[in-house]
Amino acid sequence: MQRKDDVRLSYGKEVSHYSIPIEDNYYHHAFRRTSIQTGGLQGRQMKHGEKGYTLVELLVAITIMAVASVAAGACIFQIIRNTEGNSNHMAAVLQVQNAEQRISQDVQRAQRVTTDNLTLPNLLVLSWIDGSSGEEHQVTYTLEDMPGSTLKELRRNQSVNGTDNITSLVARQIDSDPEKTRCELTNGILILTMTANIGNGATMESETRTYRILPRPG
Repeated sequence: MQRKDDVRLSYGKEVSHYSIPIEDNYYHHAFRRTSIQTGGLQGRQMKHGEKGYTLVELLVAITIMAVASVAAGACIFQIIRNTEGNSNHMAAVLQVQNAEQRISQDVQRAQRVTTDNLTLPNLLVLSWIDGSSGEEHQVTYTLEDMPGSTLKELRRNQSVNGTDNITSLVARQIDSDPEKTRCELTNGILILTMTANIGNGATMESETRTYRILPRPG
């Protein structure tokens, strides 16, 4: 008598199914395979009529991706350069404002303002007598060399009765060109022009401002 039993063999996650004819005390080794799948190792077969990518299509896709990558890189570089330029501009503005604020405070207390016949590093000399103590104050602004740069540092030196000299840093990266940084006394008004340069090359930013400051009367 002949009968058929199902025998299932496990390969990985899925099951292969065979129909095996079995005779008494005799195995007939003729297997009829109905389906075999081996746990995802077998790829999907192309159906009739499906087409793959041609070499030309692949080259076109690669070219498009390359162009897009170059464009994206250029945009990122431009953003970084603009950000650095904006930062340098703000730093230049800050240096000029620092110089104007400190000089304005001294000029508004000064009874005597000297701008003529001064040679670098001297930029401006101010003096006044304290009404309560009678002490004589003198403040000299100078443009000093910066290490490794053609730009200057603006420094303030104050003395009281000719002694107790105190020097402080006011601003940095100052352009010492007389057309860009200078002090002029016109009709009793101090005209201060100050220029600061920050950065190098394409990201260098320059800020020039002119202020009119009125000294203390008499």
